[in-house]
Amino acid sequence: MFRRSFLLLAGAAVLSGAASANVTQVSGAERERVLASLSEAVQSTRAVTGSFVQTNPDGSRVTGAYWLQRPGKVRFQYDDPSPLILVANGETVAVRDRALKTTDRFSQSATPLSLVLQPRINFARDTRVLRVQRVSGQIAVTARDRRGEADGEITLVFDETSRAIREWTIRNGTGQNTRVVLTTQKSVPSID
Repeated sequence: MFRRSFLLLAGAAVLSGAASANVTQVSGAERERVLASLSEAVQSTRAVTGSFVQTNPDGSRVTGAYWLQRPGKVRFQYDDPSPLILVANGETVAVRDRALKTTDRFSQSATPLSLVLQPRINFARDTRVLRVQRVSGQIAVTARDRRGEADGEITLVFDETSRAIREWTIRNGTGQNTRVVLTTQKSVPSID
């Protein structure tokens, strides 16, 4: 249930359509600078809210609203007809299925969310970075959990100028992709 439910949250290929886009690999000292800059940008994020569109492995789409407060807290509430709500409190991720009246709980460190919700972030040190790419004004970082607690890989896509996360894609252990695009984003002082 966890894999299915969590993948519903997360992220078809992050760079879909990238074959026709100008993709540049970032390497060497520039890669280190980019990863440090992105780590700092995520770490400096305190509270944001907005809406999202999720594309599931079967091509279906769902929408919803999210609230994120760093470190550790996030809520994804899916629009009807999806019965899901996902909440992370810093230690646990709970996936509530309102239709089945069930709640599944998992250690936050076992989910790809831990990469952006942990208190201190250093992509170069805390993850196994597979690729850093520039694509049409965005930077895509593909990484795996260095400790091996989270299954699969995540590709985070950042706006190259603002360094804000715009989307992510989770590729699970069987190669299926779930993509989440943050369609709106608003910084707020705090979230109740």
